[in-house]
Amino acid sequence: MKKQSATQVVFTTKSLQKIQEMDKLEPEKLQELKKLAQNPTTVGLLEFATGVAATAVSNPANLILSGGRLAQSLLIDKKFYDQLYAEIKSYRKLGKIPDENLNANNGTTIFVDLLRTIDTETLDIEKFEALKTIFLKSVWVGSNEHEQMVAYEYFQVCKKLNSMEILILKTAYSMNKSKEGSERGLDDWDEKISARLGIAKDLITHSRIRNAPVNQNPISAVFQADYSGHNHGLTTLGLAIGDLIDKDSLKI
Repeated sequence: MKKQSATQVVFTTKSLQKIQEMDKLEPEKLQELKKLAQNPTTVGLLEFATGVAATAVSNPANLILSGGRLAQSLLIDKKFYDQLYAEIKSYRKLGKIPDENLNANNGTTIFVDLLRTIDTETLDIEKFEALKTIFLKSVWVGSNEHEQMVAYEYFQVCKKLNSMEILILKTAYSMNKSKEGSERGLDDWDEKISARLGIAKDLITHSRIRNAPVNQNPISAVFQADYSGHNHGLTTLGLAIGDLIDKDSLKI
C-alpha cells in the first residue's frame, strides 16, 4: 500500500459523513469530495474549496488535513481565504503557478501550513500578505525544489514575527533596496524607522532587541545586534526574508 505524504489531505469515512451532515453538500459536490479523497492533491483541494464556496452553502466543507483537524470553513477569515484562492486561480490561469509546483511536497507543505495559520491565528492583513507572498514565490514558475525548501524555512521564521515586526523589516528592507545612506547607529536606526512608521521609538527598539542575536532567546534573528552600517539594520536572514515577502519582485 502506498504510504501517504505527511502533507497530503486525509479523509475518513467518518469525516465524510460529518461533512455531509454539517454542510448539507449537494450530491454532486459530495461525489467530488469522495473522488478527491481517493487522490488528494493541493490543486484538487483548491478547486473543490472554490467550487463549494460558489454554492453558498451554510458552512462550507470542514476538511480533515494531516497533522490534526483543520477547520476549513471559508466563513472563518473568509476574506483571507477568498483572496488566497482568487490569486492562485488567477496566477494558474496566467501560467505563473504550475500545478506541478502546487502539488510538489514542499509546495503542498507551505500551503497546508498557511491554511493552518489562517485557521488558528488572529491574523491581520500585514502578516497574511507576508506569509501568502512566501507561499506564492515557493510555487512560482521556475522555482525549484531547493528554493521551495528554503522558502519553507523562511516561512517558519516569518510566522514568529508579529505584524509590527514585519512592518519594521519591510521598511528596513525598502531602505536597503533603495540604497539610502546608512544610519549613525542603532539609536539613529530606531529613530528613522519610528518616524517612517509613526510608531513610538521604544516599540521599535523592543522589537529589534526581541529579534536580534543579542537576545538570549531571539524570536528570530532578523535585526542586527550591533549596527555595522550595512544592510540598514538587517541580518542576512532579515534581508532574505525581506526579499521573499517583497511582492513587487514577483514577475507577473
